[in-house]
Amino acid sequence: MNRRRESKAARRKRVIRNRVIACAVLLALIILVIILIASCGGKKKKQPETESLPQQTESLEIETKEPETEKPAANIPNEKPINIYTMHYDDMMARKVTSIRKPWTVYEELETFAAIASNEESFPFQSETEVQQATWNTVNTATDYKIGYEMSFDAGGEHKVITILKPGDIESNPDLYNGDYPEGSDYSDIPGYMGVWVYDDLHQDGGFYIHITQAEVTDETLLTSIKFRPTPKSNEISNFELRAFSYSSDQEFDEEGRYIGNYAATVSIEREE
Repeated sequence: MNRRRESKAARRKRVIRNRVIACAVLLALIILVIILIASCGGKKKKQPETESLPQQTESLEIETKEPETEKPAANIPNEKPINIYTMHYDDMMARKVTSIRKPWTVYEELETFAAIASNEESFPFQSETEVQQATWNTVNTATDYKIGYEMSFDAGGEHKVITILKPGDIESNPDLYNGDYPEGSDYSDIPGYMGVWVYDDLHQDGGFYIHITQAEVTDETLLTSIKFRPTPKSNEISNFELRAFSYSSDQEFDEEGRYIGNYAATVSIEREE
């Protein structure tokens, strides 16, 4: 009887020990699985590729925006450089100018400026036609060049910029006057901030000629000079400047039609009180 009781007690101990071992093994497996899962989760949080993606996107955006800031038109070579001159008939000398200061009298000639293909500071001349015929074609190019002007001034609380490539740009602009000489001395009805006329001195015979109108323009027309006469509203003008330039392509102008080429001569026109 005692032997059987001991045998049952030993068997009970063995069963308990086996269960303890099984539980320990199961617990070890569970702990191992938890460690593996935690290890894999840590690796996902440390992916440098995901963090660097926004930086790569920003650099690509910068690269696509860079060409928008470039101005290729400014690099177009200009084979017809010109300067602005005033023609002095008292001593028959043409003189390069960058600024003038004169009285502004309503409808009296303020100044006529000539755009001449020369770099000389001054030179003698016989007529403006002779000067243009002697200088314009001294540089032969395969491209057909024209002369344009840009007026800029402050008036009426605005900064105005007016590009003139043809007489029609003056005739259609309400800020400018391009009409005939008024009769008498009553100039109160003259509209616009400034009277403006353009001339083609190249295609003349040297005799008397008047300004070019849009109806007279041909493929050969060249606006070689421009004349100003103050209007009653000219007293509202300040910071008046004139730019003259030669051009051969639409690429030398921005979207607003302003000249952005690589050559222009400028003269500031000041009022002498």
